[in-house]
Amino acid sequence: MTEKYFFEIPVFRCTKEQFLKERKEESNKLIQDCESIISTSGVKDKNYDCKKWVLSLMKKSSYHYSELIGFIRLYSIPNQIRAQLYFVNKRISRNLVRKPWCYMDNKMFEIWIRHNDTNETLFNRIVERINDYKENSKLSKFVIDMECFNNGGRFVDFLKIDEDAGME
Repeated sequence: MTEKYFFEIPVFRCTKEQFLKERKEESNKLIQDCESIISTSGVKDKNYDCKKWVLSLMKKSSYHYSELIGFIRLYSIPNQIRAQLYFVNKRISRNLVRKPWCYMDNKMFEIWIRHNDTNETLFNRIVERINDYKENSKLSKFVIDMECFNNGGRFVDFLKIDEDAGME
């Protein structure tokens, strides 16, 4: 059996707004600590700008990389679409850096393609199944970023992908 994956949907630890709020709090604390160290050390370097230094550190962090903790991979196999969930194999925290991936759910869901299905009905069923899974699993406390799939998935020819999955 040939499995062809055709889409990945990211799962994040928190929303982008929460991430930005945490980063702002973290940067304010770093600025205070930096200024405190400079003032108590006796060094009077007027050219050292703590705020500039901290903000340059914060720019190196990206929400889409830093907060990615998993992804849903959509596969097409003959007559069905299957979703598999990959997740980090570590305790999830704000400081997760190295991310070893593992299967969390080998078959998150599968959708059988019926002869009267259209691409629109298949798209809607996928979205519905992802939302159902999120509500009824440990993913409920995380963010599944459906933006890319909602924007591009409407134009995917699921029926053609299914035809191609049967070819070897």
